[in-house]
Amino acid sequence: MQKLTIAIIVGITFFVGISLMSLYAHLGSFIVQAQPFNVRGLLVNLTDEHHNWKPSKSTNVTQTNGNLTISIITEKPKKIFNRAFLQTQLNTSNTALPILTLDYASKNFLYPPTKKPTFQIEIRDVNNTKILWSAILQDTSGKLLSEIFTLPSNVLNKPINFRIYIITEGGPSHSTVSLKNLYVYRFESSYEGGPIITDPNLKLETFFKGLKFPTSMAFLGPNDLLVLEKNNGTVQRIINGTLQPKPVLDVNVAIQSERGMEGIALTKNHSTGKTYVFLYFTETKSEDGEKGSFYRDLGNRLYRYELDGDKLVNPKLLLDLPSQPCCIHNGGKITIGPDNNVYTVIGDANGHHTKAQNFKNGKDPDGTSAIYRFTQDGKVVSPTLLGDKEPLNKYYAYGIRNSFGLDFDPVTGNLWDTENGAGAGDEINLVEPGFNSGWTMLQGIWNVNASHPNSLGKIESSNHDNLVDFDGRGKYSDPEFTWSFGGVGVTAVKFFNSTKFGKQYENDMFVGDYHRGYLYHFDLSKERDKLNLDGSLRDKVADNITELQKTIFGQGFGPITDIKVGPDGYLYVLTYQGTIYRLVPSL
Repeated sequence: MQKLTIAIIVGITFFVGISLMSLYAHLGSFIVQAQPFNVRGLLVNLTDEHHNWKPSKSTNVTQTNGNLTISIITEKPKKIFNRAFLQTQLNTSNTALPILTLDYASKNFLYPPTKKPTFQIEIRDVNNTKILWSAILQDTSGKLLSEIFTLPSNVLNKPINFRIYIITEGGPSHSTVSLKNLYVYRFESSYEGGPIITDPNLKLETFFKGLKFPTSMAFLGPNDLLVLEKNNGTVQRIINGTLQPKPVLDVNVAIQSERGMEGIALTKNHSTGKTYVFLYFTETKSEDGEKGSFYRDLGNRLYRYELDGDKLVNPKLLLDLPSQPCCIHNGGKITIGPDNNVYTVIGDANGHHTKAQNFKNGKDPDGTSAIYRFTQDGKVVSPTLLGDKEPLNKYYAYGIRNSFGLDFDPVTGNLWDTENGAGAGDEINLVEPGFNSGWTMLQGIWNVNASHPNSLGKIESSNHDNLVDFDGRGKYSDPEFTWSFGGVGVTAVKFFNSTKFGKQYENDMFVGDYHRGYLYHFDLSKERDKLNLDGSLRDKVADNITELQKTIFGQGFGPITDIKVGPDGYLYVLTYQGTIYRLVPSL
């Protein structure tokens, strides 16, 4: 038997970027599935033939056709950090948002029962004396996992070492990791001159600039709003365009990948006169991003606070949801329904296998892959939709891989969501009570490929016997719109319940995305149970960018994280780069 100590360290200098491609892989076999963007923003591919990775100690490194594989087998009982590394430097504007995209397939073949090997990426200064940033990777069992990491500004415009570790304590053990197309991008999805709108009768104003990785916002009143900062765990208040000196709340959050401060909704309780603020975040005991917080998070949690002057007080825990394994598909968006109940969403938390993910022989739902409905006190709404046991008694919908958008149609009261596919198949859904979105068996209109779950299989049939229906109480329906290609990352959805832009936009749907910086506009059918699509989109599938053009209302925003209608009746767009835009009439 053999023991493996893996410390994979890859040294690079990089900084800003966002992936405009989706890549899929089984261990050692990567399959390009998505159509690439216009990649003028590409700075470098750090696993191509121009970048040779150097091993350290006994690390075995092979690099062929852009595929980098690192593996170590050892019997040594002590903790060892073997590594491969690459040093280089990339230069860009300090104002650019640094984002690393990473697709990897890892596997622990053999390890001692006392300690399972761990995978980690880390950035150090060129002298290896200071850790600038780190994040935990997963044992993917040989399947591809795609991750997007936000990086601190102190990794820009200087030589750095980017290290990928597999750390083993005790033996025998054997682990390996394969990488391909480790991309660093300049933002192609945002323009130096600012975003643009297709309607000449409307224009964009910069309402506020300077937030740090904001994810959600909610209006308290005219020119008065709360905004969440993902990695700081802060709720900031902006009044008349001015950021207030102190946040109204600062809590400890885990920040790896999609973790952090994620969702907000607020409402006025007329019986008490209090303003309730509902917050969803990945809570931790340690300081934001503190080393080791990966292991000490408390869960994805939804609290109700009360606004008292310039502070949020009296936290009441309403939901305590899984957050392991780290660090993706946490969902977090919140909205208040026309029934005054609270609705929120969580994805599969990176691979839970229960009946809520349509595993017929799986365990009972554990709180993941769901849209929740509960009262403002956190109580069950009667009658229940899918079951009477916790947490299923609070499920409004299930089978959800991940979502960053929820909103109610102001005309019909119907709930809609957006959902992210594994590599392609992003969705816009009408979410009826008991809705089953199909994951992990279906994504978009396609069967999920069991061998390569990040790639699309055949178009699904009308036979849904392989889906869980909770004794007939759950019902699957196809998405009302889907993308057959990757690199979209659909996010916020908002109905424009305002007359400020005229009848042509009143109660229409606006949708944002992360990767392309697009703002989409959709009309609804007369019955408002479908999107009003024609021509090549009549099949509800965007097969390419050309087909998509007729839905693109604006572009160049960068990653859109939230969309709201303000008390003034105008449309507000929040971007992850820290800017809030306001859409107003040109005249």
